[in-house]
Amino acid sequence: VHAVGARGSARGRFSIGPDSVRSYATELAASEAVHPDAHDAFFSIIDQAAHSVANAFQSVQPRSIRLHGDFHRGNVLDRQDEGLVAIDFDDLSVGPAVQDLWLLMPSRYAECPDAWNAALEGYERFMPFDRSELALVESLRILRMIHYLAWQTRQRNDAGFATHFPLWGSRSFWMQETEDLRTQLDTIVEGTSP
Repeated sequence: VHAVGARGSARGRFSIGPDSVRSYATELAASEAVHPDAHDAFFSIIDQAAHSVANAFQSVQPRSIRLHGDFHRGNVLDRQDEGLVAIDFDDLSVGPAVQDLWLLMPSRYAECPDAWNAALEGYERFMPFDRSELALVESLRILRMIHYLAWQTRQRNDAGFATHFPLWGSRSFWMQETEDLRTQLDTIVEGTSP
């Protein structure tokens, strides 16, 4: 996917990077979906995340290529006579290669270094990988958390949404999301990525 993706551009597709956090913050604020009791703390964390992600990208300065964008294990099928097949390219994006790799991993690097190293070794059979991008993983994780909240906010009025997300939008939902973002921000600040 990346060997082909690196050959061209993807005009009009979402760009994964520091500007994404600000864009999502604007969208979430305009939606007025964040519960008032969580509002100030939530947007304070989002602001801190924006600075943190910007600093990480500034330090690494990754190359942007076309990506799958949502390359988790559920989007890779193992078909008996065809081998592995990637599906669900509706989130095709532009960003650092590590975006697709971290989503594929079962856990953080420290918890499964063998899986990470095997994936990187396999990746490098097809194209080079700039290992400095590994320093972006936790920033990309918080970015994805914020992305998912923005996506849910857009979908909240769709038929069936409340069935799948019954607590979405409640005070407890937004308080928990704020705490989860704070925990992830602490992980970034502590520098616990590989």
